[in-house]
Amino acid sequence: MQNTLLEEIEDMERILQSGSATDALRDRLQGYFDELLYQAGSGAPPRLLEDAYRRGMRTLRAFYNAQSPCAQDGRVRLELNAFFEDVAFCCDLLCGEGRVVFCPTHAVQAVCAPRALLWAALEMLACALRLSGGAPILLRVFAHTDFSGFAVSTPASVPADALARAASRPGSGLCFARRTADAHGGRLLSGCAGRQATLAFSIRRSGQDALCPAGTRACFADWLSDRLSPVYAALSDLCAPPAF
Repeated sequence: MQNTLLEEIEDMERILQSGSATDALRDRLQGYFDELLYQAGSGAPPRLLEDAYRRGMRTLRAFYNAQSPCAQDGRVRLELNAFFEDVAFCCDLLCGEGRVVFCPTHAVQAVCAPRALLWAALEMLACALRLSGGAPILLRVFAHTDFSGFAVSTPASVPADALARAASRPGSGLCFARRTADAHGGRLLSGCAGRQATLAFSIRRSGQDALCPAGTRACFADWLSDRLSPVYAALSDLCAPPAF
């Protein structure tokens, strides 16, 4: 078991290092975790399973980091309130109810690549959760004349430029979020006031919005799978691994 999983994860790591992050690789990662669950049911040593789980999660996260800023094809007109209500729900499943509090507003639409937007949001949420010290964080949607987007706020006191420096550091989660905002013609903004830190992801509003197709919600099983996979990848290091 150990050799099989080790060889598979090492091969996928080499593929990612070569710059390839296709959907076929995501399917292989799913197969890796399926094998992990099978071995757990077969009585494999828990310590080995936990190590394999953590390494698999790091690889899955690297996959989304490599893929999401480039996933700019298939842009749709997305209703942001419904989208982020889904995201908050999935975060609650993993981190516990009430850790991510979503505050809905009036209907706000944006033209974006949903998978890229989802990963940028999760990297921002992961950063906020690490800073929050266990306190709830706030997720909200906003709209202005030229921009729409979303913001994440956490009750944390951090140096004024700490978030901006993190977003500029190559390889960091916030750097990937910033690249995704840039690809959408928007910006990743950060600010600290008192004991609250805020990250805001803006998307430029376009007169071509009405020409883009509206995004549709898939069947529940597909929707849950598509949301939970990146949520687990982004937030897994904030939670204890499964009890193998």
